[in-house]
Amino acid sequence: MEPKSYKKYEEAQKRIKQIKGVYGHIIIFLVVVPLVFIVRFFVLPAYGIVSEEKGFNNWLNWNTYIFPVMWLMAIGIHALTVFKPKSIKNWEDKKIEELIQKEEEEIQTWK
Repeated sequence: MEPKSYKKYEEAQKRIKQIKGVYGHIIIFLVVVPLVFIVRFFVLPAYGIVSEEKGFNNWLNWNTYIFPVMWLMAIGIHALTVFKPKSIKNWEDKKIEELIQKEEEEIQTWK
């Protein structure tokens, strides 16, 4: 393989690894969250572990519901970093070109 095509191959492998990471994150979420709800609403009451104290139950419910919400936000951020919207990608490409051009101009002024 030529050096250029090998570099593209490595970049493609890296990209695939990132995409698999997002999908893995989603799959784990889809497995763990239902388990958390099953444990909270079926297993804990069946074994009498849930307290009759209202404050404790409110705390437990709050944590049961906020956990998947926070995790979904993390998955969203993860997905946005991997699947960047086109406008962000275009901005990054333009900014990179601009910085390279600026650096080349600075080198020319020093010669």
